[in-house]
Amino acid sequence: MHYKDINDLIDSLVNDLLTEVRTILTDHVDNDYGERRELTSLVLLLEHIAENAQIYKALLVSKHIPFFTPRLMELITGMILHADDLTGKNNNTHLIHFDTPPDIARWYASSALIGTISMWLGDDMPYSPQFLAEQLIQLNPFRPH
Repeated sequence: MHYKDINDLIDSLVNDLLTEVRTILTDHVDNDYGERRELTSLVLLLEHIAENAQIYKALLVSKHIPFFTPRLMELITGMILHADDLTGKNNNTHLIHFDTPPDIARWYASSALIGTISMWLGDDMPYSPQFLAEQLIQLNPFRPH
């Protein structure tokens, strides 16, 4: 009754989920988690996705709602791009050790994250959010050494 049609309902749901994701990913700015900020943010994100697994499966795995993944990709790429602005620190200095342009590195990182989350959901989340987050951080070739 509150929506014009099914597309309006879906758009509202997608906007709400993306707002929640943005809040989770920026939460580490307001809270001091020390050296484990990246891990904490990723665990919180994966826990949120696990708690809402049916919705995220419909959006990421079934691909029946094609506009969600590009919007999530844009959000995560933007969060990576603006991480320095949010923290006031230059967190991406480790990218200079590669001959990869920073925009390609950001595309790669966001695509790998969303792809892995999609596969994790599609396989009924065989790993805990904590374990998956730790593995994703280990696999990240752009992390500081």
